[in-house]
Order: sequence, then structure tokens, then C-alpha cells
Amino acid sequence: MKPVKRKYIIDATALQLNISRDVVDDVVSYYYQTVQKKLSLADHHSVTIPRLGTFVVKRKSLEQMILKHQRFVAKIEQDTDISVQTYELILQKRAEIERLTQLQEKMAEETVRKEDVNLKKQIYRDGKLN
Repeated sequence: MKPVKRKYIIDATALQLNISRDVVDDVVSYYYQTVQKKLSLADHHSVTIPRLGTFVVKRKSLEQMILKHQRFVAKIEQDTDISVQTYELILQKRAEIERLTQLQEKMAEETVRKEDVNLKKQIYRDGKLN
């Protein structure tokens, strides 16, 4: 199931309930922002919302974010004199890298699981056809 576009929800709801499009836009925008925050926490690789769709973290974006944080930490660590604030920032970025790396591993496990399921389905179909 693909996610429903925000604009479509706004127009359909405003028309059906005879409410101002701006009011509906505010409510829907808040809802989508909440979903986006849940995805940005990097606890899960996807968030499924009934009758709305599944929102998935993109693998390429995740890899780019990890690289971005790693480069940032490497650049800051090159300085010879680091303040306490800078050191705290380095620790935060390292924790973020660790969390994103764990999410990347979860995504890899999910990919392997899906491939295994598809293989089992294919074996079942081949056996059923013979």
C-alpha cells in the first residue's frame, strides 16, 4: 500500500465535511509532521498507519545521513583544542551514528527476511504447478 498524498486528503476532507481547506491543511500537516518525527527517531525502518499507508525510511538517505555525521565528527576531532561543548556534540553525533547504524542493520535483516519469504513462495508455486 502506497502512502496517500497530503494534498488529496486535504481536498477530499474539506469537500466532504464542508470545512475550510486551511483548517484541514493544519490538522493534516500536524499529523504528517508527527509521522515524520517518528521516522526521524530511527527506532523503526517503517511506520504503518491504517488506511493511510506505510512510510519507509529510504536506504540511500539513511546511508547519506550516516556519512554526513561521520564526516562531521572526523572534521571536529581534527582540532587540537576541543571545548566541553564540542566534546558533548561529538558524543551526541556518535550516539546518532550508532542509532542510525542499528537501523541500517535492521533494514538489512528485513531485506533478507523478505527475500527468504519470496524464495519460499516461489518454491511453493513451483511445487504446486508440477
